Amino acid sequence: MEKMREVLPPGREILLEAKNVKKYFPIQKGFLRKTVGHVRAVDDVSLTVYRGETLGFVGESGCGKSTLGRVLLMLAPPTEGDVVFEGESLLRLDPEELRRRRKEMRMVFQDPNASLNPRHTVQRIIEEPMLIHGLHSSRKERLEKVVELLESVGLNSSHLHRRPSEFSGGQKQRIAIARALALRPKLIIADEPVSALDVSIQSQILNLMKDLQEEYRLTYVFISHNLSVVKHISDRVGVMYLGRIVELTTKEQLYRNPLHPYTQALISAIPVPDPKPVRQRERIILKGELPSPSNPPKGCRFHSRCPKAMDVCKSVEPRLQEVSPGCLVACHLYGT
Repeated sequence: MEKMREVLPPGREILLEAKNVKKYFPIQKGFLRKTVGHVRAVDDVSLTVYRGETLGFVGESGCGKSTLGRVLLMLAPPTEGDVVFEGESLLRLDPEELRRRRKEMRMVFQDPNASLNPRHTVQRIIEEPMLIHGLHSSRKERLEKVVELLESVGLNSSHLHRRPSEFSGGQKQRIAIARALALRPKLIIADEPVSALDVSIQSQILNLMKDLQEEYRLTYVFISHNLSVVKHISDRVGVMYLGRIVELTTKEQLYRNPLHPYTQALISAIPVPDPKPVRQRERIILKGELPSPSNPPKGCRFHSRCPKAMDVCKSVEPRLQEVSPGCLVACHLYGT
């Protein structure tokens, strides 16, 4: 079982906790849809999110980071474990209580073309959460709030009656962010929010999110496969591999001195504008393919691709442990 050993930093308040969370999806075959195995999308993950911070998650496609985001919001209830928001277990809430709690936890999805209803106007898209949760009883109040939210994301009242198809990709994501803010949430989980956008637009959206975080006192869980994007916006970063967190630390520590061999390989692959540091930096090439999450390797899940693997890695799974203040890593190189 993976145990967190983080010491609560002075002045930091815990907003969200995941306690030994697992999320397995059944593999079914045959006419009778018999379960023959499980995809271990998230496999015994524990983490702490502090109020006001941005916790980033990175990893290859299929590592479980998007599933983890959905589990934290209870959009995909965990197979095992618990999710605690402001000291309250979300698993113990009845559907109505969970619905009320969800006002404080919102999500921004990767593709605004899929998350925005193409038949609705911008006004209706942003207004809908208010109607569902009974906020701002009068139509005038809701309209004023919608205009305020549009202006906060760089749009204005002239966009109210237009539909998503009339906007660019960056503008659509701004609308999605405005909708997420409609209920004044405390936590926003952003799942690859800029990966579908041009590079020039990505920086605009990231800077917007940072400004909104300060204005609305938001806490972010930011999910991405792009380490440069995560570095720009995050305070702490978790690296995931085959459903588990292998390293969790501050972004300064992660990019200056990555500890886990997998993290080192990811950092070595980041493009650098200046060619001189590139020649001096060793590029780590991982061998082999990413193993299947339905049948992960025994021992350390990374050992089949790790250039530093030892015999113990093949049989004993390392636990996530704190090797220095605020720096957690799951690797036998640093003890067990």
